[in-house]
Amino acid sequence: MRQHIHRVLTTDETTLEHLLFTHLHDFQVESLAGPPKTLMRRFVVSDKYPFLSPEWIEAARNLRKEVMEKTGKIEFELKMNQIVTDIPFHEQELRTYIDTSQGFLDLEIGEIESPDVTVTIDYETAKALFVDQNPQAAVEAFMSGKIKVTGDLTKLLALQGNVFSFESSEGIPTLIKSITL
Repeated sequence: MRQHIHRVLTTDETTLEHLLFTHLHDFQVESLAGPPKTLMRRFVVSDKYPFLSPEWIEAARNLRKEVMEKTGKIEFELKMNQIVTDIPFHEQELRTYIDTSQGFLDLEIGEIESPDVTVTIDYETAKALFVDQNPQAAVEAFMSGKIKVTGDLTKLLALQGNVFSFESSEGIPTLIKSITL
């Protein structure tokens, strides 16, 4: 794999951190106070996994957690069970949950007790929503009955406004796409 190094002149650490997290490149940084140095991306993506496979879930969790440790935490709490149907590599439906109470979107296999909301969603729509972060796909699927919701619908709607917009500003969708087949 060919390595790309981009040159950047900056003394602002916040700008530099943003570049490292939102662009999948390495940077040559020239500082007015010292010699040039090369900063490597914190995420070296060599493997891709099927969306919602155990390997994908672990890789996505690790990416989100590392970004949140550097940039701050999500200030929105949601506990959601998710039942995913029509999975190409899985014979049965897959039960997962999302929990943001630790400050990042934690997606795990299993179910959480006392969820705020439970969503039943097909695989392709879930992928469009969580990998592509395409809210229009979710709206269309909801209107056509492909998404079924029980519980607090306002919490589910707030997921997009709070969590997805925060993740987007931190470059997480690009990282998630880079690990997804």
